[in-house]
Amino acid sequence: MAHVFSTNGDGVVGDSNDDFAMTADGTSFVAPQIAGIVGLMLKVNPDLSFWQVKHILEVTATDLDDGSGQFIGYDRFTGFGLVNARKAVEYTRKHYLPADWNGDNSVDTTDAALFTLDYANGELMSDLNLDATQSADDMAIFLRSYFAE
Repeated sequence: MAHVFSTNGDGVVGDSNDDFAMTADGTSFVAPQIAGIVGLMLKVNPDLSFWQVKHILEVTATDLDDGSGQFIGYDRFTGFGLVNARKAVEYTRKHYLPADWNGDNSVDTTDAALFTLDYANGELMSDLNLDATQSADDMAIFLRSYFAE
């Protein structure tokens, strides 16, 4: 089992090297972290379904590989990998308002250029309909959002 960072430290007040420990593991330590990340995702887009949240968490996870190359991608030991809160929330934001692709609260030609580049490079986050494939539907979703702004 992988260890999970927690505040289960040495209990000494002050600047101790043991204020954050990796002494525990398991789903009971991970569940609150996932719940917090899902809460952030739903704050960005409260209309996400269970399956959309699950998909975003899976595709934005950081793959954990033991260095042998044997466990690249999904595996029974590490699942989809380490949850990546930043990427999950960013993907949710892009899914919710794709026209503001760079997240600067302004829709302009830079957003269109960046989306087109990501789409052309097969960037995972350009899968806007969350169907695990890149298609013309994703481009259509972006364009509808872009021209609606």
